[in-house]
Amino acid sequence: MSVLAVDLGGSALKACLFDDDGKDIARARVDLSFDETRPGWAEAHPSQWWEALKDALAQPVVVGGPSNVRHS
Repeated sequence: MSVLAVDLGGSALKACLFDDDGKDIARARVDLSFDETRPGWAEAHPSQWWEALKDALAQPVVVGGPSNVRHS
């Protein structure tokens, strides 16, 4: 069974797909932006997080080339 890990940070959403042996076989990163509503404040938009997740899952960068991805 493969595992998909997603990291939603302050500046980017990162996704990594691991195979049965724990080796990463695909990665993606989507940069995020935020609004500075007042000096020292930052406002994030959850709708942007959702779009970033969809973008990351649609276009992963395969680690080591396409031969590392197995289809079942």
